[in-house]
Amino acid sequence: MDFLTFIDKAIQKEDDEKLYQMWLARYILMTKESFITFEAFKDMVTGKNIDMRSTAEILSEIDEVEALFERR
Repeated sequence: MDFLTFIDKAIQKEDDEKLYQMWLARYILMTKESFITFEAFKDMVTGKNIDMRSTAEILSEIDEVEALFERR
């Protein structure tokens, strides 16, 4: 493992720890209905699940889904 990889892993570990502390602070306020896993929280905060498609692509998919529902 080279030095930069080691540093990158250390920074990622620090970031994960900070996110975990944030999640724990919210955990005590969560109800059964509002519970969110740490992984889901991490994805939400880091933007991992952000859709990078163009607006046209997203609207096209919406049209396809609407067409499927209209056939029913």
